[in-house]
Amino acid sequence: MEARESAFLISDCVFPIYFTYICAFLRKVDLRFFWGYSHETNHSSFHLNAYTMLFRSKYGTFYFLNINKWRKKVSLDFGICKIVGEEDGHYLLENGGGKVVPIHTSIIHDNHLRIVLNRVRLSDSLYQYYFAEPYDPTLRDRYDALFRDNIELILKHRKLVLKKAEYYLLAPNFLISGLAYTGGIWPSLGSLIESIESGKHIRFDKVGRHEDLYLLKLTGSPFSGGFGAACWSKKSGKVVFLSSQNGHKLPMINSEIIVELRKLVREPEIGIDFELEALQQLVAEIQELEKQESEIKETVS
Repeated sequence: MEARESAFLISDCVFPIYFTYICAFLRKVDLRFFWGYSHETNHSSFHLNAYTMLFRSKYGTFYFLNINKWRKKVSLDFGICKIVGEEDGHYLLENGGGKVVPIHTSIIHDNHLRIVLNRVRLSDSLYQYYFAEPYDPTLRDRYDALFRDNIELILKHRKLVLKKAEYYLLAPNFLISGLAYTGGIWPSLGSLIESIESGKHIRFDKVGRHEDLYLLKLTGSPFSGGFGAACWSKKSGKVVFLSSQNGHKLPMINSEIIVELRKLVREPEIGIDFELEALQQLVAEIQELEKQESEIKETVS
């Protein structure tokens, strides 16, 4: 017994060391050779298990995503739920995302679904019926509007975006860049912020009366030179909109900017289905931070 307990203590100590070496190794190899490859188009990600996916960002940071919570597809594929209680002839089933719904016991037994260790695997159709949300055609518009309304606060607290995979992977339409006939770039919010924080991002010292500008998006024509751009002023904390129609001139031509932007950012390594919920969670965290900062200022004054 003592030897076994010692072994567990030793393994607990050395695991972080092994994990460090594993992460370093993953930076250098094609992850398609690993067990549980995710079959995503970008092979910098793979499944650790049925509920967690590991991916590496463009700038080398590793993130763990709860795919059962943030992706419909994976939830529908697995459908494993925990029985957390029983009430009025219903089992209370909890999925991996923490959602609890009542399902009549007869549905479980009549469909010959086995209960093992207080867990049951629902069929795809049952899982979709009880756990999947109905399609909302306004969802994307509400998501993009929420981002636009809070973009300056998000950039102010940009390091918070880099702390969670679901925030890193947000990709609102606002961030789409591209020139006519040349294709577009749709980076994740996290990738864009990583580029800004790296010190390598596209930056303009001054355009018109605006200073210290970091490019967020650029659209236009490679032929006429016309453009529309959104930049974030690190000096003022404001998002600035520039346009050739308003007489603004950029220090680089459109095509050069797009080529450089492609090198600096990357589209989301993994798609998530519940982007609005993730963004709402991020905004709520930021609002709480703003509230705390305000209370501290009032206390000091």
